[in-house]
Amino acid sequence: MGPLAGTGGLLRSPGSKAELRTRSGARAADMESAAVAEVAERSRMPWLSVRVILDEASLALPEVLERAVEPDGCLALRKLCVALGRRPGELADLWRLALRYRRARASLASAADALGW
Repeated sequence: MGPLAGTGGLLRSPGSKAELRTRSGARAADMESAAVAEVAERSRMPWLSVRVILDEASLALPEVLERAVEPDGCLALRKLCVALGRRPGELADLWRLALRYRRARASLASAADALGW
């Protein structure tokens, strides 16, 4: 547990993650919660963010993700396939990240159950 730093894009390398931590003191980066908070606050709705860490600070994200993630954070499958066609060696790293995503999603589901959502 600890403070989050909002970021507008992927922090792909361990160096970029370390730089954010040094600059902000945050324990993790978050790309999505700030947008949700802004809409909720504008609407005067209470909100809560429960987050899990998908990629640890020491983990470099596959470069293909940088080419396939849209500005809104959505994954463009067509772009991902094109990027993997150019860098097929990153498929194993992408698979490991997918397994981390599956575990993280299960953790969030467990938290939601515990909170009665």
